[in-house]
Amino acid sequence: VSFGPREPYFLGCAEFATMDYLTCYSNRAYFLDLVAPGTTISTPSNPNFGGTSAAAPIVSGVAALIFSANSKLTPNEVRRIMVETGDAAYDPVNGIYFPRVNAYKAVKAALPITPQPPILPPPPLPPPPVVAPPGAGYRIEEIKISREYIPHIRRSKSSS
Repeated sequence: VSFGPREPYFLGCAEFATMDYLTCYSNRAYFLDLVAPGTTISTPSNPNFGGTSAAAPIVSGVAALIFSANSKLTPNEVRRIMVETGDAAYDPVNGIYFPRVNAYKAVKAALPITPQPPILPPPPLPPPPVVAPPGAGYRIEEIKISREYIPHIRRSKSSS
């Protein structure tokens, strides 16, 4: 795997075992971008299929999922998303960690951001009603009732 970092669309991939560490026969290099499952993968036609031959198609499949989630991404952005969203897988030979491809996190990170409508503050409350304190404002001092203005009222005789 000596040509990796010079190729513009190269994605260095190795395979790891089920316990999140690189297997003893896996490719190892400082420029590996990420790792993917490659041990104990079986197909109907080849029950012993594994290694980087099994890991590389998984990485390619995740890249296809990312492109289907957001077709405006560049190949370098797809690489960055897969590397940044990967889970840590340990290489016991070199004592370093590589990102293990995580399809769910990668596709979620690739989704375009939909602009959300701004959250507006609630409208202001109306001012409270003005209540005049007792004795303020107008005061009724006298009510005069006369027959001239209200002809249908009868006057009764008072007992005083």
